[in-house]
Amino acid sequence: MNRNIILLFLLITTGFFTSCKPREQKAQELLNEGTIMVAQGRHNEAIDLFTRAIRLLPEFAQAYTYRGSAKFDIGDLTGAHDDYTKAIEIDPTYAEPYDFRGRIKLVWSDEDGACEDFKKAYALGRPGMYERLRRCQ
Repeated sequence: MNRNIILLFLLITTGFFTSCKPREQKAQELLNEGTIMVAQGRHNEAIDLFTRAIRLLPEFAQAYTYRGSAKFDIGDLTGAHDDYTKAIEIDPTYAEPYDFRGRIKLVWSDEDGACEDFKKAYALGRPGMYERLRRCQ
């Protein structure tokens, strides 16, 4: 009887752990699906997928950035700005959200704030920042 209990335990735990994907992997899969939705113009569905990725992995800066971009595309500038800011809080060395947040600040006529973000993105190695920095003399 003891042997049966051990065997049952091994079967249950092995099945459980092999059927569950690590949270990071599942979050990455949701991010990938979301990028496909964005490419298809299905921004609201993409936002839902990015949000699910964030729920799985609350410190997933890339998911906040991608969700911010999807929000930007549908005109939710405040939501996009908040997502970019959260991505920066999570990973201050991630250049992309600085660039995108700077673009929103330009729309909002915050030239100084935009230039600050563009300079940070440039310092972190974001390609293509030279043109945006030209306005920041």
